[in-house]
Amino acid sequence: MKKTLLSVILTMSAFVVNVQAQNFVINDFEGDEIGKTYDTFWKWSADDTSKATATVVADPANASNKAVHYTTVEWNAGFKALVNLPAGKKLSDFIAFSFDIYIVPNENESGEGPLWKCMDIYLDGAQIMAGENARQADFSSWTNKLYSLADFTLTADDLDKTSFTLAFGLNNNAADYYIDNIMLIGEKEVVEEGFYYIDDFEDKNVGDSYAIKAWSPTDGEAKVSLDPLDENNKVINMVTTNWDAVPTFNVILPSGKKLGDYESLSFDLYNTNSQEYAEYAKAKIYIDGNEVYCDPTDAPETAPIGKWTTREIPLSETSITDEHKAKSGFTLGTGVSIGTGNYYMDNIKLKETGTGIAHSIVKAIKVAVYNGKILIQDDDVAKVDVYDSKGMHCVSVSNESAVDISSLNKGFYIVKIQAGGEIYTNKIMK
Repeated sequence: MKKTLLSVILTMSAFVVNVQAQNFVINDFEGDEIGKTYDTFWKWSADDTSKATATVVADPANASNKAVHYTTVEWNAGFKALVNLPAGKKLSDFIAFSFDIYIVPNENESGEGPLWKCMDIYLDGAQIMAGENARQADFSSWTNKLYSLADFTLTADDLDKTSFTLAFGLNNNAADYYIDNIMLIGEKEVVEEGFYYIDDFEDKNVGDSYAIKAWSPTDGEAKVSLDPLDENNKVINMVTTNWDAVPTFNVILPSGKKLGDYESLSFDLYNTNSQEYAEYAKAKIYIDGNEVYCDPTDAPETAPIGKWTTREIPLSETSITDEHKAKSGFTLGTGVSIGTGNYYMDNIKLKETGTGIAHSIVKAIKVAVYNGKILIQDDDVAKVDVYDSKGMHCVSVSNESAVDISSLNKGFYIVKIQAGGEIYTNKIMK
């Protein structure tokens, strides 16, 4: 996140710190031996494992990684995973289910075969999602699949479970694909009150790739990069070779929220292009692959060259439908359409209707850092919490005005102080 965002946070009387989602990895197969087999599932007889095979192999796209090679000989079969959640966790503590899929071209069927099969999901043998017959992925490339638990048919007993069998797969009698990185996604808190952060890239690694919405996979490339103006910040760099190519993001909104609860989409934009960018480039938005917004022809330049600017697009100006508004999970494509583009994006977020940043400014509490300690000049300190620049909680103390941070690495930190019935925030540098 950029310093402008941090400065806004410092003016808030109360705030919610951005934390890494508490994800639970069901299996990434890295601890398995090549050749290990897993049980499979068949809808009509849950214990019949003869309808499919699941074998640990080398990743078809990266031999240093492991995945499961999955094949079927009957409809309604799926990969079966035994899930034992961490102590104190229940299924209700998670908001989404995710895995990666790599589909092999299938000569056993005409046309595009398994690309257009349903994705079905089962919990303890009961079907909780019957997917529509839709394009699931491209052939011969890894695609992340992300499903909101709010869209599953789950009972109160299901949500209370701490262990269960999860089965899933393409409903195809001749499927041939790989799966990896099976996980449950915990809820990610927002950085600013009234906003939901889709991505700020701080929990990603430089070089990580994002899928794109484009006419062809070769029309662009989206990768996590360092901010061109601040090497301590991470952003996404989008390079295009054709129009209408933008990065895409899998969005799972907070529990109880739908897209219709938000009034605008915004993102920070840094342009490195020439005058062509300013004159012809247009910001675009796609929902589940459908274009819902494009800057009008008389719109001003998309962004100036060589500086960060924020684009905010009211959803009222888009063509999102009532069906879109009812979604709690969807694929968002957004960015700039330009033939030969090279730009950066950060802080992609949705703003809730009728809310926003709380701008009330409170008195400042003087804070200093000396000899490995945070020193707070106030006699009524009830609690102090320290967070790093990624929003991860580092230290918590009560009823103390000196906080030991000697074990923390050098860098920026946010200090949240509860004193006198108020909440104050300060940014420090160790």
